[in-house]
Amino acid sequence: ESKRRVELNRLVAFRREEVDQPVIHAAVARWFQREGDPAQALRVLDEGLAASGAEQNAFFVATRVIVLLEDGQLNEAETLFARWPAPHEGHEYWKATGLLQEELHRNYRAAVEAYEKAIAIWPGPTDWKLRFRRAGCLSLVGEKELADAAREQALMVQNLFKPEIQQRLRAALANPRQTSSVEAIVEFYQTLERPDEVRFWQNTLRR
Repeated sequence: ESKRRVELNRLVAFRREEVDQPVIHAAVARWFQREGDPAQALRVLDEGLAASGAEQNAFFVATRVIVLLEDGQLNEAETLFARWPAPHEGHEYWKATGLLQEELHRNYRAAVEAYEKAIAIWPGPTDWKLRFRRAGCLSLVGEKELADAAREQALMVQNLFKPEIQQRLRAALANPRQTSSVEAIVEFYQTLERPDEVRFWQNTLRR
């Protein structure tokens, strides 16, 4: 709790000193979004609209679209999404695409395709909530076996972020010369289906 507050206080201080920087407003809004307070995040973003170039800043626009979606303002989110600055790519772009297809248009196949693209791009592999959404959409289009496998994978990723598992990983990263530490890190990346990282740490283990 105290560490999160320190982060917020630092961001607020930056925002106070650089009120004309849309990226700072978006960063503060992200903090509230991560804390489950989209209403406060939107208030921060509304104030940030006065910053120079806010509506052309990709991070600011992406943040606003995501927060609008989480706040249930689907039509407003879609209107703003249409003005998403180029390039039209990346984890958040495809995540927003999937959410709009699922929640607003009820086009579950299109949502599955968008979610798969979002999950493939970091930090998508760690986004277990998005994985559960993909599983739900697969169920809705009748892909039961794929949905069951996707749900199982989502649960495995969710479990990686239990406090005790995260503590174990932090301890492993602090002692990367120990075999058990490297094995724990390899297992983490295997669950996330990150073959490049798996190979790197396996090579470390061999050395």
